[in-house]
Amino acid sequence: MRTLEASFSLTVAVLSILLGVAVWKPTLWAGPSPDRQQLLSKLVEGAKKERELVIWGGIPELGENGAREYGETFKARFGLKDIRFKYDTAGVTGEKFSHAVMETKLGLPASYDVMYGPDHRVIALIGQGGVEAIDNWRILLPDGADQRFVSPSVVEGKAFLFATRANGIIYNSKLMPASDVPRTTGDVADPKYKGKFYTAPWTTYVNYGILVYPKQQWLETMKGWGRNKELTVVSAGGIVRMMAGEFSFEPFSNTYYYFHFRSKGDPVGVAFFTDVVPLSLQFYVVRRNARNPNVAKLFALWAAGSEAVQIFEKYSWTPNMYVKASRIGQEEAALIDKLGAKVVTWFDSNETLDKLMWYTTKEGREYEAEIAKALKLK
Repeated sequence: MRTLEASFSLTVAVLSILLGVAVWKPTLWAGPSPDRQQLLSKLVEGAKKERELVIWGGIPELGENGAREYGETFKARFGLKDIRFKYDTAGVTGEKFSHAVMETKLGLPASYDVMYGPDHRVIALIGQGGVEAIDNWRILLPDGADQRFVSPSVVEGKAFLFATRANGIIYNSKLMPASDVPRTTGDVADPKYKGKFYTAPWTTYVNYGILVYPKQQWLETMKGWGRNKELTVVSAGGIVRMMAGEFSFEPFSNTYYYFHFRSKGDPVGVAFFTDVVPLSLQFYVVRRNARNPNVAKLFALWAAGSEAVQIFEKYSWTPNMYVKASRIGQEEAALIDKLGAKVVTWFDSNETLDKLMWYTTKEGREYEAEIAKALKLK
């Protein structure tokens, strides 16, 4: 619970710098502009004068082959054949962002030109002044990038959506038929599920529960999970053990695991709770003091479009539900829609942003600690 990667409260402690003054409002999108090509050419020419692009990727599943195709396709798109593409997937996201905050405070050159991060992490880095904005970003978006979702107003022009992570239920279809999968989060507390599942060692996704339920009711639900769970296991290893028959399911798992294990022929199934589907938004940001700012801006914009999303999905099994070209994203969206499940994000409204902000308070941190205790994460 209290590792850098696992602790939600540690990663959002500085959000007040930004969110304390943020006001949610619809973004007004600019229409096509005749100077798009001029702006793009200027950015490309600046990129050609730079030597490399260094990216913190954060999702090891992309792998060496995926990183190579990702980089070569990007370079070919803009004629950047001499740029060295360095895509780092080793390490822990929390540690990388903590280091980025330190670099920003000390005024040091950024270790990475571009960084991946989920919603709460990029907001925190923006709040510390560690992110460079991209001017005229709406005009420069590539094909397939939907302006309504690419850069929400709270991170507008500074963070660019390239992937989404829907959290649902991964299960072993040999041990548990689809009809036996719990339908709601409350069902997991039913005694019939005792000893059949594990939970991941962090509160990141269960924290979304207060967007749907009163805090005390959600805490009682988590106590029910804690009474019934068998073990605390990191998802990547837990699902391997699940496929071997040790567990029946994991609640609030990253559903890209389903697509990965399905491709291998494993007995894996996926479902979503009808009452709460946390949707984590994954962004790229250009670092303040980046050594290669022009190529970094080109990449962050390109990654939001169809071409990049399809490559990223191909190797990482991580989709973008807001890009129509994302096959997995469309499959997930159709399943969620069929169930009538409630999808929630921290960026849905002023109220949801306020609840994310609440986790930075003393009361919120104490509540998160109670959730961790209820889930037996300590």
